[in-house]
Formats: sequence, structure tokens, C-alpha cells
Amino acid sequence: MFKLFKKDIKLFIQDKKSLVISFLLPVILISLFGFIFKDDKGNRENIKPIRLLVCDEDRSELSGKLISILDSSENINITLTDYDKSLDLINRGTHSGVLIFKSGFEDSLAMQLSLPLEIKYDKSHELEIRLLQSIIINRLLDTLGNELLTKSVDSYIKGKFADLDENILSIIKQNSNISINFKKLIDLKVTSVVGEKKNINLGLIQAIAGTAILILLFSITGHATSIIEEKENGTINRLLCSPLKVWHILAGKMLSAFFIALSQLSIMFLFAILLFRFDITINFPAFILLVFATILAVIGFGFFLASMCISRQQAENLSTIVIIVMSTIGGSLVPLFVMPVIMEKIAFFSVNYWVMQSFFDIYWRLLPFIEIIPRIIVLLIIGLTLIIISIFLFQKNIKKSRQFYN
Repeated sequence: MFKLFKKDIKLFIQDKKSLVISFLLPVILISLFGFIFKDDKGNRENIKPIRLLVCDEDRSELSGKLISILDSSENINITLTDYDKSLDLINRGTHSGVLIFKSGFEDSLAMQLSLPLEIKYDKSHELEIRLLQSIIINRLLDTLGNELLTKSVDSYIKGKFADLDENILSIIKQNSNISINFKKLIDLKVTSVVGEKKNINLGLIQAIAGTAILILLFSITGHATSIIEEKENGTINRLLCSPLKVWHILAGKMLSAFFIALSQLSIMFLFAILLFRFDITINFPAFILLVFATILAVIGFGFFLASMCISRQQAENLSTIVIIVMSTIGGSLVPLFVMPVIMEKIAFFSVNYWVMQSFFDIYWRLLPFIEIIPRIIVLLIIGLTLIIISIFLFQKNIKKSRQFYN
């Protein structure tokens, strides 16, 4: 029994890939997820402020003061804008919601009517907006309660005793016993403006896009690293003795990678259509272009990663770690809005981010074809750039291998 135990432990230690996956990857993932979800109560400077658009249609002294109070909060980052522009920014996904101070806001307070406040938002940011709603209401109640009460008392007394002397009015104010239920007055309406146009399941979009890019990254990177194995086995050297050139070998590998990726995506989307009735025809031209750009970007990434390694085992170990980390920060595994600000900035450098956001643009935000093009162009640039770099590195390595063979 102990001999079998000793043998298995020895084999496990000799398997460097297993060691890396078993110990290093969990440490990296725990560190990454811990940084994303850690409690920031003790370190307020790391709290991610909520980006909020504000539309002041009332343009009164009171609405201006309330906006200043909200803007001073560490939890909210306010941008003033008009109504139409705010809806456009929300629909594009640059902001999660807009707080609207409607016309008659200050007058409603004087008449003790429900204050015309409303938040319009992207339904994909439901949790963020609910938190924002609570922050806004508490800010209004805790910070401006006395001032709002004073204004209401002034309006009430002036309406009832407008002809009295100012000194007498002052005495009446000091001895008045008027109370207002501000929780009833501050009835913040919340309305979704993105995600309600069609019966679209946000979770389904996240699942399909996140799974698709994750699977492609693993499969294509694995396919790309096979060229390292062929180099180690001498297959490349034998091929170079034929009329084939270096770029012919690489082009053939990339072409087969494209076919594999296209086949995988076709099966995944066919499954989503049949089982979940996922409608890929909402913006079919953009979908086709996105599929092509995604495959190109993934091929570029896979071959670039393979070109940086000297052995297939090294490439497999490195790719597992890089792909998992990149998928996490890129939004495939964790929604971006729950991440710290620094993580969102890092996400721009991942393939996953651009693929995920493009899918949301097409199927959640329902943007027109022309507005989806910029993200797709980024994917094409990433793919072509990495392909050019990987070809250069592979040619350099293969030529060295050919010289050694000769």
C-alpha cells in the first residue's frame, strides 16, 4: 500500500503540469477573486464609485443643492447631461443609469406632493441601481431633511398668513408644529430603458458569449501549441526539406484553427437556438462579422502564446493560467460592474472584454450595425497584430531549428 502511495506521489511531483495546475492556479484564482469581492469597508479609497448621469429638468435652487450633495458622496460619480443624451449613453453601455429631477421638483415639495424623481437604467445593472437608489434616498433624508422641512414651513406660512408683519411671521415659524413624512415624499421611481425592447434573457447572453470565448481560447491555443510538439518531434524539419516554406506551415495551421473554431461556434449557437430559442437573426450581419473577428482574435492570441514558449508543456501550463485569468477580468466569468475600477481598466487588454461587450451591444442593447463596428474593429486589430507577431517569432524559431537540422 505504501509503495503504491510513494509511486503515485513521485509521479505527481514529476508531472510539472499537474503541479502548476494544482497549486499555482488556485492561488492565482483565490487572489484574483479575493481582490474583486473583498470587503472594502476598511479601505474606502478602493471603493468603486457608481457612475451616475444626472438630468436636472427643474433647474431650481433646491435641485442644484441636492445634486451638489450627491456629487460630494464618495460612492457616486456624477455627470450632468440632458435627457436625450443620457438615454443614448445608457443604451450604448457607457453608463448604468440617469437620475432625473423633473420639472416642478421644488414646487412639489412646497405643496407636500411626491417629489418627481426618477432613475432610468440598463437592466443589466439591476443590483448596482438598487444600491444607488438606497444611497440617493438616504442622502436626501439624512443631509437635507431639516432644510426641506424649513422650506415647506416657509411656503405653508406664507400661503396662510401672507399679509402679516415679518416679525410676527418669524414667531409663527419658530412655534409651528408642522411635520412632513419625507419618506413618502421621496418616492424614487425606477424604470428600465435597456433590456425591455425584446424578450431577451440577459443571463443567456452572458452564458453563451462567456462560454463561447472561453472554449475557443482553450481549444485554439491547444491547437496552436501542437506546432511546438511537431518541432520537438522533428516533423517541422522534415517538412522544411520539401518545397514548403515556413509561412505555408503556419498558414495551414491557422486555416485549420479557423475551421475548428467555426465548427465549435456553429455547434454552440445551434444548440442555443434549438434548446433556448436564442434569436441570432436580431442583427445577423453584425453577428457574422463578430464571429469572424472573434475567431481571428482568438487565433492571434493562441499562436502568439505558443510562439512565446519553448516546449508544449510550458505552453499548456502558461495558457491555462493566462486564459482563466483573462476570462475572469474580461467579463466571461464575473460581470464587469462588480469589479474594482482598476480591474475594469485592465479588462480592456483582454480578448474576452471586446467579445462580451460586442455580444451585449447586439443582443442586449440592440445597437444598430454601424455602432457595433468599433468594437469589432478592435478585435480585428488584436487578431491581425498578434498573428503578425507570432508569424515573425515562429519563423525565427523554425529557421534556427532548420539550421540545426542541416
